[in-house]
Amino acid sequence: MSEGDERAKKQGRFRAFLEARLDGPEAAAEWRANLGRGYEELLTRPLGELLPREAILRLVEAGRRPEVYDRAVAKISKAVHAEAYPRVLRHDATLGRYVPAAGRAKIDALLGRPNLVNPKLVREVLAQEAMEDLMREVLFDALKEFNQNVNPFFAEWGIPGLIKKVMPIGSGAVLKSLDSVRGEFDKRLDPEIRKFLGAFARKALDRTANLMIDKGDSPKFVELRRAVARWLYEQPVGELATAVDAEAVALGREAGVLIAAHAATVDELSREITDVIGAFCTKHQTDPLAAVLAAYDVTYAPDLDALAEATWPLVRTAAKSATALDWASKVYGEFLAAGE
Repeated sequence: MSEGDERAKKQGRFRAFLEARLDGPEAAAEWRANLGRGYEELLTRPLGELLPREAILRLVEAGRRPEVYDRAVAKISKAVHAEAYPRVLRHDATLGRYVPAAGRAKIDALLGRPNLVNPKLVREVLAQEAMEDLMREVLFDALKEFNQNVNPFFAEWGIPGLIKKVMPIGSGAVLKSLDSVRGEFDKRLDPEIRKFLGAFARKALDRTANLMIDKGDSPKFVELRRAVARWLYEQPVGELATAVDAEAVALGREAGVLIAAHAATVDELSREITDVIGAFCTKHQTDPLAAVLAAYDVTYAPDLDALAEATWPLVRTAAKSATALDWASKVYGEFLAAGE
């Protein structure tokens, strides 16, 4: 048998041994032990060795490609939506069930902060024609009701009441004539009110905007924001979700994907991300991973038992794949050849 044939035979035996070894009962335990030792070793290695700057930037650049969003992000988000949205609708727990006391305290503090609402946003919203129409209708109804209840010529406490008092007999005819006058008066008054409101509604909205901005940080407005938050805590999640139908949620999801895909192509944003990553890598290039974590006060230690259990099936399957076994056998063959 030639040396090549002998080497090929040993490679085949090695391949079979490795495959059987991965199926053995001790392999999973060894993976857990090696995972722990490997993690401890990683903590001692420089960040630049573990995450080379150029490699990270290439990965970021790859993430800017449109197909990432068209073929992956959009598809995954659609699948999650299809599965999650019906479940959310059936969810009867209140929103507050998921907001702990400490979280509520933080939200209360946030809602008490000044300048939460941009004054420009307030003015822009109230400058819209729809808001002017709304204000015009509200003021029109208010003026009409005021006229009916306060106008001394027609209100019960005014002239009609006095006529009834001084003319208990015969007042009916006078009041009937007064009603006719009132009808004619109302016909003439309505157009005048609307004409007045044509200009005043805009002034009222401007005044409203000024008040909302000037008083937005007052105790009553802060309490208003907090009251809305408390109300939200009491609402069932499913009912809150029902307010937005499935089609609207889908439109929002699709818009989000399109925005993300477009943002990924914006050169200015890409440069900002590149600069941030570059600065981070340069700053910590020679620092051990443990020192980098400590610099940002990251004290979390992963649950290696859970991690090993979750990853072992994938690791074993990948290691037993034809590609992995072929590669390992090839390396072993090269080792044998080097020793001959």
